[in-house]
Amino acid sequence: MNLQGRPIGKAWNQFQKSYPGHSTALVILHDEIEIAPGKVQVRRQNTSARGHNGLRSIDKTVGPGYTKIGIGVGKSDTLPVDKHVLSKFTPEELELLTEKSLPQVDSIISDMLQGKYIYEKQ
Repeated sequence: MNLQGRPIGKAWNQFQKSYPGHSTALVILHDEIEIAPGKVQVRRQNTSARGHNGLRSIDKTVGPGYTKIGIGVGKSDTLPVDKHVLSKFTPEELELLTEKSLPQVDSIISDMLQGKYIYEKQ
């Protein structure tokens, strides 16, 4: 999970080579423990990985020039971070993801197709 940079970098480079001259933007969806379940956060290009090891790995391979969509998973009071983010969702968490998070992500991606969120503010 924490070493996603190389495969994402390889796929991204291949994608860009397949569509030369086209405007492209990389968007990464990731778990975010600093956000409550059911919440979603968009972070523009060239923002920090904020300690997220998977994002750090991507930054090292492709750089920070991609948009991040953090999907809240919250923190556990009893499990270490790695165990928490790799554990199965409870039925309540699955409902929040299905009913709240996924529709938000869908809306954000629709906005991105219109150019919103993708590039740094001018």
